[in-house]
Amino acid sequence: MLKSINSSPSSDDSEINAINILVVEDERKLARLIERLLTREGYKVDLAFDGEEAEQKAKQQEFHFIILDINLPRRTGFDVLQNLRSQSYNTPVLILSARDKVEDRIKGLQLGAVDFLVKPFDSGELLARTKAILQRSGIVRTNILKADDLVLDVVKRRVTRAGKVIDLSPKEYALLEFFLHNKNQVLTRKRIAEQVWG
Repeated sequence: MLKSINSSPSSDDSEINAINILVVEDERKLARLIERLLTREGYKVDLAFDGEEAEQKAKQQEFHFIILDINLPRRTGFDVLQNLRSQSYNTPVLILSARDKVEDRIKGLQLGAVDFLVKPFDSGELLARTKAILQRSGIVRTNILKADDLVLDVVKRRVTRAGKVIDLSPKEYALLEFFLHNKNQVLTRKRIAEQVWG
């Protein structure tokens, strides 16, 4: 059986409790833009650039949510969705595609997508739909990030260490938040620059 997540992630404060999202998009520039958009909202994002890679990643890793294009190399988004659903893979999928015909939207929903958003799209709408789908799925993300006695409150944008408030510049805060969301991962200089400096 494929790995899928149907319940809330662990609430253990020692973990970041990040929500893992797979973005499947063959236009690499757009994929990176979506990755930055979601990462800035605190999500952990992985990318796949063709249908075959998407299926492999879905089988090998755990994702809370998948954003899936239709027109993909090697295997269409429809094929990916159909194959995953046929193997009891229940992770919610939002189709993000330039194909705007009613029959395409109907087909995507019939194959098991929970939503369909047409390109070009508004970034705020994508974030709102993502949040709504995760909430309907019972997946809740903590607003508190921790590393030992260092605590970052995402909502209040407040950082404390051993109970003492630490004043940070906006860029310092963004950098710390990015590190906490990617705890125990090796981060390249390029990825840090893309995510924090855009």
